[in-house]
Amino acid sequence: MNREEFLDMYHAAAVKPEAWLARGMGSFLATKPLRDQYDAACRRAEKLGDFNLGQTLGPTYLMLFGYAFECFLKAAIVHKNCHRYLVNGRIDEKQYAEIYTHDLLSLWNLSGLALSTDLQKVLQAISEYTIWAGRYPFAKNADKAVAAFSSHKLDDGWPWDWDHMTDKHEMLTDMLCEIASLQPGGEYFAKLLNPLKVIGRPSKA
Repeated sequence: MNREEFLDMYHAAAVKPEAWLARGMGSFLATKPLRDQYDAACRRAEKLGDFNLGQTLGPTYLMLFGYAFECFLKAAIVHKNCHRYLVNGRIDEKQYAEIYTHDLLSLWNLSGLALSTDLQKVLQAISEYTIWAGRYPFAKNADKAVAAFSSHKLDDGWPWDWDHMTDKHEMLTDMLCEIASLQPGGEYFAKLLNPLKVIGRPSKA
């Protein structure tokens, strides 16, 4: 394969919904072992009355869930805007740059899908895990952390008490299924996701 052939393949793949859906599926599947370890650590900590290192996996699990959402939403966006993004076989970087974000609410708005106020809060909260909370202990500055907390907080202190987030797994998977089913070839991914709604629930010890 020469350089031009590679570039043809690269630019065409960038606007293929199937490519984004497949990458999102990989992130989603990776959540299971992390969630299992996290839940087992919580049970051990409760039993022993002490902190368990595995409890730190909660934000990482949510970060991967956020990446799955990000890729599924980008699948919807590239499907909708392929005619703008790909010009003469090449990506228009100015147009395509609008999807260069981890902000899930912004991506959802670009996708044109309907969203309730409650689900807006959910997406805003997950975004914090993909942007920083799944990778670092602190935001870049205190103002960003305060803004995120005040605008995204749901009942019972969530999202910073991530137990509340992990309990929403089935609802989030339903949302992923809905997004997937709207894309070309998405029925295949939606069928894969439906029986996987148990992923992220506690394994029976």
